[in-house]
Amino acid sequence: MKKGVLLINLGTPKTPTPADVRVYLKKFLSDPRVIDMPAWKWNPILNLAILPHRPEKSAKLYQEIWSKEHGSPLLYYTQQQTKMLQEELPDYVVRYAMSYSEPGIADGLLEMEQNEIDNLTIIPLYLQYSTTTVG
Repeated sequence: MKKGVLLINLGTPKTPTPADVRVYLKKFLSDPRVIDMPAWKWNPILNLAILPHRPEKSAKLYQEIWSKEHGSPLLYYTQQQTKMLQEELPDYVVRYAMSYSEPGIADGLLEMEQNEIDNLTIIPLYLQYSTTTVG
């Protein structure tokens, strides 16, 4: 039996620029498990009120925490957790994936399939209760 662990984190923009933050926010805020509102009602709010303005404000905040050396803190620490867990579990294939950015969950599952993993443990790293965690 070949075992694997897939760590799942929320995601992060590729860069702290308004364009990349917009792509990330659109994907994140389009998930019906994140915003519990009918799409016909939510999409105009998202596309007309939030996405034209919020990415620029959020990009400035991301720029404050973004590392020149490591990039996104969330991505960097997720990679470090994956590496450390792999060292603790040498008989497992340990990878990470992101719910709303790259590498995506589908990519992580495909890699596990390609590694012929037949016993997979998935661990969400955003531990607060939410429908996105358990869904």
